[in-house]
Amino acid sequence: MAFVFRFAKLLAHRRHQLREAQVALARAVEQAAQAERLLAETQETLESYRLRWQERAQDGLPLGEHLAFQRYLAYLEQQLQRLRAARDTARRHVQEKQKLLLERDQEVKKLERLEEVDYEKFRWHQKKREQKKLDELAVRSFDGDLAARDLLP
Repeated sequence: MAFVFRFAKLLAHRRHQLREAQVALARAVEQAAQAERLLAETQETLESYRLRWQERAQDGLPLGEHLAFQRYLAYLEQQLQRLRAARDTARRHVQEKQKLLLERDQEVKKLERLEEVDYEKFRWHQKKREQKKLDELAVRSFDGDLAARDLLP
């Protein structure tokens, strides 16, 4: 008789959920990294344009160009605020996915431990049955030997 875990389908389902949680976490981490990169690039662009604006302002800058620089710098500042918010959201998302992954992992480990306990019980019962059969065979063999001795002259 082969061992069949009573919650095998549930364990398979939980393992599938664990794999999905791992994939979701990987995606969330990648999105957070992408948000960090975009934020860093935008900050570099902002600093670069500020320096360029200051250099050009020292040489005398036409009013139209001065206003265009100011508008673009204001746009980059707003963009930085949006990107910081997106980065913070991505970080929270990563934390949520980490928490979910931890929960899924614990669920799988609980079921795996239950499977181990059930298997040990199965093995114990199986050994008990085998020992009982061996005992019965020994008794029959012993009884057979006695019967054969009784028939001897």
